[in-house]
Amino acid sequence: MKTKFNPRQLFGLILGNFLWKCSVGMLLVLSLFSSIAAAQVKSCVQTALPLSPEAQSDLSFMIEEEKVAGDLYGSFYLLFESKIFSNIESSERNHEGAL
Repeated sequence: MKTKFNPRQLFGLILGNFLWKCSVGMLLVLSLFSSIAAAQVKSCVQTALPLSPEAQSDLSFMIEEEKVAGDLYGSFYLLFESKIFSNIESSERNHEGAL
């Protein structure tokens, strides 16, 4: 039995693999920075402190990045109808909400 070549499926697999590797790399970098920051924290008392303009800008950038990622994975879900893209889109929305 001969299998038909479907360029959309191949593109989806390649793109999904690339995005997965980028996401894993980003998670490793973020976990490294969060570990360093956690090691410097001396107490777990939460106090509301004003954010510097630079911190506000960084948070705004991260929120936009999560929004773009959610939109991208939502588009992939519509294009390829693969549940994994829907799951990732949902995760990106959670990240956006957490920030």
